[in-house]
Amino acid sequence: MAKVIFEVPAPKNPRWKFWRKALDAVNTSYSNGYAFEGTFLPAGRKSELQAGSLVLAYDEVGSARYHAPEVALLQVSASGRLEPVRDEQGPVKAEGFSWALDLRDRVALLMGQEVQVDTAQELEPPLALLLRDVLVWGRESDMPEALQLRIREALGASAMARVRGVAP
Repeated sequence: MAKVIFEVPAPKNPRWKFWRKALDAVNTSYSNGYAFEGTFLPAGRKSELQAGSLVLAYDEVGSARYHAPEVALLQVSASGRLEPVRDEQGPVKAEGFSWALDLRDRVALLMGQEVQVDTAQELEPPLALLLRDVLVWGRESDMPEALQLRIREALGASAMARVRGVAP
């Protein structure tokens, strides 16, 4: 695709923190803004990127007493405009201090990256609870280690962390 010159959005409120970043990848092992890898762009000035490139726009907005992040994913169009990005959940944007976790996996999927999904989230809740109960019972009744390992893998790490007395 050809490079396109476009206007990088100015900050919504220059009193507070703001930044714009052209995304190269998403590191899903991070749970904060460092998950989004790329090059910072100068807010309020022109820049040049490939058409189709993704730009993350971070702004803190609000009063002097309380201001919080608003973050949106934008895409450079062939006509040189930044368009809001949508996925199956709607516009890819987040508000509040958990913005990075709210957006990380969605953006990674849009960039064609694999996202590790907790298997327990895919299981029906009663089945996940049953597997956890079986694992706890197995620990107390000498269940073979290989079977315990298979159950831990099926549940996923975050589900295991919620099970008292069972190490991942």
